[in-house]
This record gives sequence, C-alpha cells and structure tokens, in this order.
Amino acid sequence: MKRLLWVLLLFGCKKESTEPPIQPPLQGGIVLTDNQSLRNVTVQGGDTGIVIAGSNITIENVTIKGAGFAGIATRYTDYPSISKRNIQIINCIVTGTTGNAGQRPHTGHGIVLGGVDGGLISGCTTNENGYPNGEGNIGQWCYDSRNITIQNGISKKNISTGLHDGGGFDIDGGSSNCTIINCTSEGNTGAGFLVYDYGSPNPMRDNSVINCITSQDGQKDYLSSFFIGGEKPLYNTTISGNKATPLAGKEALIIYKPQNVIGLSLTGNNW
Repeated sequence: MKRLLWVLLLFGCKKESTEPPIQPPLQGGIVLTDNQSLRNVTVQGGDTGIVIAGSNITIENVTIKGAGFAGIATRYTDYPSISKRNIQIINCIVTGTTGNAGQRPHTGHGIVLGGVDGGLISGCTTNENGYPNGEGNIGQWCYDSRNITIQNGISKKNISTGLHDGGGFDIDGGSSNCTIINCTSEGNTGAGFLVYDYGSPNPMRDNSVINCITSQDGQKDYLSSFFIGGEKPLYNTTISGNKATPLAGKEALIIYKPQNVIGLSLTGNNW
C-alpha cells in the first residue's frame, strides 16, 4: 500500500552536481541578440538550436530537433552576473537533444535560462532529450536568475546517461523569486521537479513549485519525484498543490542536506 507521504532526509552524501553550470561558448543554429524575436520555424541540429545572447527576446512556436548541448539556451559569458532581461519562450518544442560526448559538467538540455532577470517559459514541451550523451541535463530549467516563471509545460522521458539529473523541471542555484506552475513531468530518469543550489555565489530564495504533476520520475537510484536541497542555504521554498505518483519503492520527496533548507512550506500536496 502506498504511503501517504514518503520523505527521505539526506544529510551527507553528494546527490547532485556541485559544479556551476557555466556553459561553453555556444554555437547556435540561430543566435538572437537584443530586441529580436523568432517565430514559427523549425531548427534541426547544431550544438544549440537557438542561443539567447541578449535581452528583450521572444521565441514563439519554434520546434528544435536533434541539437547537441541544448535546444534553447542563454549564452552566459559574464557569470555570475544576472544581466539579461525579459526573455520569453512560448509554445516551443525541444526533442532529441543528444548531449555532446565528453562535455562536462552539463549537456543535453531542453530549455535553459541562466543569468536572466525576468523570464517566461510557457506552454513548452521538452521530451526525449539527453540520449546518448546527456549529463546534468534537465528538460526546462533556470539557474542564477530572478523572476522566472515556467508554466503549463510538459517534460517527459528525458535521460541522463551520466551520474546527475535527467529530470523534468528545475529551479537551480542562485535563483530567486522563480516559479514552476501547472507543469507535468513523466518518466524522466532524474527528479520530476528539482529545487537545488549547487553552491552559487548568488542567493537562492522565495522559489515555488505549484499545482504540478509528476509520474514515474526519479528513475535513478538516488532521485525522487521532488528533490529539494543543496550545498548552501535555500530560503523560503514553497511546494504546494502538487500531485506525485512515484515509482514503486521510491520516495515522492527527498530533502537533501535539510540543514540548508530553511523556511520550507509543504501544503496541499497529494502523494
């Protein structure tokens, strides 16, 4: 019989990558700079299908297939500054991102925003990314960013063939006031929903995962439907109104290094 709440507290062992997700110089199929938009196209292949290299950028109704590093990613050359503004990614599809062989610590993503203040990923689908070389990869996520909303998204069957991640959605290190809402994650090797600080020099606080669904996620031995924690303090994280259907024998929630999870609110979740 499934327990109503499965919680595993991990105090010591390293479970996710502690390396900053600094990206290599991205070679994009399409590179967007300040005040540019891209709509209604399909991008095939390339190291990164679309590279965001400025502010005030909109990407809408775009499909990216078979990229290497990522389908859509920010070019983040001034880490750890948060200097890009107003990035909107709407109704896009990323599938078949392979990951680049030997590239570490991260490769094989769907959509990733880094160093952004004010961003929206809405109505996007990131399925079947990360094979055969994915490592540290996530379907839809942000890091070292502020005021990001990821909403109404679907992320399924993403794979990490390395040690870390391969999950659905993530608010990662150095992010504040970010929200994942009304999203569905299913059948990923990593956590369905991850809120994790790798040790960023930027603060991590006031982040939320709300009204989301996860099913059959966390296929790696140490992962779960929801994974919260990190190498430095996370303040005021809200996990509310979510539904989790874990794999048999797996946890719905893992809190990693709970001494670093300060002000966690768990309300109205069904697991």
